[in-house]
Amino acid sequence: MVAKIRSGRTRSYIDPGVQGALLRKLSFHWVALITVNCGVFGTWIWLFERTDASSGDAFSTAFSKCLPFLVTSAALLPVFLFDTLRLTSRFAGPALRFRAALSDASHGLPVRPMHFRHDDFWQEMAESFNTLMERQEEDRRLVRESQAMLESRAQEPTPAATAVNASDRNQSSVRSADEALRLLDSVTA
Repeated sequence: MVAKIRSGRTRSYIDPGVQGALLRKLSFHWVALITVNCGVFGTWIWLFERTDASSGDAFSTAFSKCLPFLVTSAALLPVFLFDTLRLTSRFAGPALRFRAALSDASHGLPVRPMHFRHDDFWQEMAESFNTLMERQEEDRRLVRESQAMLESRAQEPTPAATAVNASDRNQSSVRSADEALRLLDSVTA
């Protein structure tokens, strides 16, 4: 039976290492974009609109014209970061579950079938992992059956073992390999 996985997440920040690195990189790119755009805009104003002004006056004018753009961009950055966080949870969650299942399997602990939320990435990974675990469990079952069959065969008396047991009753013990070979020769003869 396939386990039902809720589609809504209770948390979005699942893997601080991966998601934190992505959020830091996105923030850095945002700051670089804003800085470069404002620099280009200030240079444009200084070179083409206020050619008679000093560079400081030109950049001051550019900053005053860019201020609404900066405020709007700064207000949108948290929205972008949150949306990125929600998107990254669609692969960070499955990766975290997969890592935990592999850890359990490597320690010999039982592993339940893996199921991801319907909107998560890497659904095929869960299917492949479940198939692998089913094959491994089947192999373990076959090994257990083979071991049980070998043990039951080892318990069954064989005709040679019965003859050896009869001669053991006649002699108390075998002291060397030569005596064992002579004993076996006498039983088979």
